[in-house]
Amino acid sequence: MRRVTLLAALIFAAAGCASALTPDRSPSQDVTASKATVPGKTDFGPDAAAAHPYFIRVQEQIAAKWGFPLAAGKGGLEGDLLIEPRITKDGSLDRVWLLRTSGVPAFDEAALTAVQGAKPFPPVPDEVAKQTLAINATFRYRIEKK
Repeated sequence: MRRVTLLAALIFAAAGCASALTPDRSPSQDVTASKATVPGKTDFGPDAAAAHPYFIRVQEQIAAKWGFPLAAGKGGLEGDLLIEPRITKDGSLDRVWLLRTSGVPAFDEAALTAVQGAKPFPPVPDEVAKQTLAINATFRYRIEKK
């Protein structure tokens, strides 16, 4: 019997801070963090999650609403996408842009839906941003065959 593990990692970069977080595990998916480099940003991985408590909290809210679309996983599809949520000082979601598609509509939709479903966010601290906070969020979907 071949075992397939669906890997999903949520990677943030904003204002020089970066961290990685995985969504909660569910019986239908095994999830693990992966390391990545965002062009123009510092190399980072799961150990950087302590960068700032604000980013950890935002990531946790999004990860709680996000997962690997099982139909895409069963189809053997993988992909990365980059979105930019913009959070106002009061924690409202101003807008979210899909900056780079994964090429798999189900992945793109799952990530965008997770961000929309995670609002409202905590108010943005002054040390994080003086006005609206733009975050580069990479959503990475991988299948590990064992």
